[in-house]
Amino acid sequence: MLFRSVFSLVIATFISLVLGISSAQAANSVDNSILEQKILNTGVKVMDSDVLKLPIEKMSENSSVKMFWSKSSYCSAAWGTSPVCKARYGTWGSPGLKINYKWGLRWFSNGEAAVSGRGYNAKGQERWYGLQGGQHGSGKVPWGNVLSVKAVKVKPMRFGVGSSIWWQ
Repeated sequence: MLFRSVFSLVIATFISLVLGISSAQAANSVDNSILEQKILNTGVKVMDSDVLKLPIEKMSENSSVKMFWSKSSYCSAAWGTSPVCKARYGTWGSPGLKINYKWGLRWFSNGEAAVSGRGYNAKGQERWYGLQGGQHGSGKVPWGNVLSVKAVKVKPMRFGVGSSIWWQ
């Protein structure tokens, strides 16, 4: 056991000295090259460069529509603003795919909100689709064969009061 640890340390040191990069960077470059190859093979469009730095969920038309609390994100907006908030994971689509969004006001938020979810039209262009207004809502938006990060825009609807939501 001790031998394996020492051997691993020696190999990591060797890689960092010879290549001039850390062993973590070497591992990441291998993962990135595999991801890049999959992107080329499937013809998926990468629409948000942030997606390459995040865990990725692959979706298809047959994918389960279960929502998990671990995938919840939060977004807060002051009155008069409409910020864009992104998920902490990427979504890998497929031709004809529509993805689900679900949202609700957080327990301490008194207002109401108008929420839009990011999607992509048939040409692969970013579009924002309404997900209902009020205290909660949901909807399906076109996604298609796109690799990107889900995002929402939140606009408070009650005069002078901000809104804070959870969303998936």
